Amino acid sequence: MSTIVYAPVPVLNTPGFASCFGGEDGRSIPLDEQGLMRGLETILLPGSSLILKQKISEHIWRIETPSYSGEKLYIDKRLINEKPSIEQPSKLTSQKICETLKELKGTPYLWGGNWPLGIDEMLNLYPPAFAVNFFSLSPKIQNAWLLKGVDCSGLLYYATNGHTPRNTSDLVNYGKTVSLKKEIVQIIEPLDLIVWKGHVIIVIDKETCIESTMENGVHLRSLSERVKEVLKTRKPVNENPSDDSFVIRRWHAKF
Repeated sequence: MSTIVYAPVPVLNTPGFASCFGGEDGRSIPLDEQGLMRGLETILLPGSSLILKQKISEHIWRIETPSYSGEKLYIDKRLINEKPSIEQPSKLTSQKICETLKELKGTPYLWGGNWPLGIDEMLNLYPPAFAVNFFSLSPKIQNAWLLKGVDCSGLLYYATNGHTPRNTSDLVNYGKTVSLKKEIVQIIEPLDLIVWKGHVIIVIDKETCIESTMENGVHLRSLSERVKEVLKTRKPVNENPSDDSFVIRRWHAKF
């Protein structure tokens, strides 16, 4: 039986929520060599549906959801609100999506993140150990604990209210191909995607693009300068980008 969520619900690839938020010492977030918490897969947006498949412990369930593929997806059921707590988003337009993207400038980068304000309830459900002042922890740990931030595709996913694929592995085939017969900056349109498996850059207008990176979080860039940077290490192709190429996809006509 499907359940609709009315608040953002984090989905992890491990049932060990407590180990991801606090760890053995009650103040740690497990980070890899790149400084990323890889346990987070995505955050279900309000209005998403899920199916509770298997109870793992008192509060943790394995789920399935049409919003995200994967066999090992886990939630804390306490985060599912039974009543709507967030207003339904207004009708999407290309202009509205661009405005939302620009409003997210300055949002920190978070692997798997697509809810820029974070989820304060995480601190109530998984508080730091006794005598640990949460606000004495580093900003990076605080953001990860609250799941505050967006990754590159999560930026777009949030701005479109989940209308676009969640990961770049799907974005490379989303919409239609922009045939690269002219200079890229000449043919580009707002909301076109410069994308390869691993990263996406979103066009705002002829002069500007936006992206979320580990180094700088969500930030605006000169489109021409960013394209020049990409072309130093990648070649443009019309489909099926490899490790050293990229595509441009156009998906926004319906808006």
